[in-house]
Amino acid sequence: MIALVGGCQRQPTSASILDGRARVPDAEGVVTAVTLRSVTLDGGRSYDVSRQLESFSVYNGAPTALLAKRGQYVQVGVRAGKVVWIQSFGTPVGDPPAVVFTGELLSRIGSRLRFSGGATLRLADGVQPPPVGDLECVIAPRRHAVVGYSVLSGAASGA
Repeated sequence: MIALVGGCQRQPTSASILDGRARVPDAEGVVTAVTLRSVTLDGGRSYDVSRQLESFSVYNGAPTALLAKRGQYVQVGVRAGKVVWIQSFGTPVGDPPAVVFTGELLSRIGSRLRFSGGATLRLADGVQPPPVGDLECVIAPRRHAVVGYSVLSGAASGA
């Protein structure tokens, strides 16, 4: 039995399995309003929520409460005008606001970085591509992009 804490949680399935398949979002930003029926990003882009929504952590694929996403930087997958998956990276802090994401970079897909759990993040213009390996990335929520990174131990060169 699965408890629906905050609504719209399910066991992870195809979108949230951490098998390395790239999840390229249809939209991303900070959740400024959320109900069980809609999600608003960056104060202006609103989406209806699918009854089959998968809400999960980008770090481990664990189900998370949709209503707890308010204030968090997220990526969403949209099908037929409705959010079908939402993954959270964390709450922006500082001035200017930023989110720190730690993950294992596997490769690049164009201007996007693909991480081991399947998450993809856009690399900001002018930022040199990082090497493959463990990274700590700084995401600028207003730019929807990685604006900096630190290479953690064990990273190889080249991406």
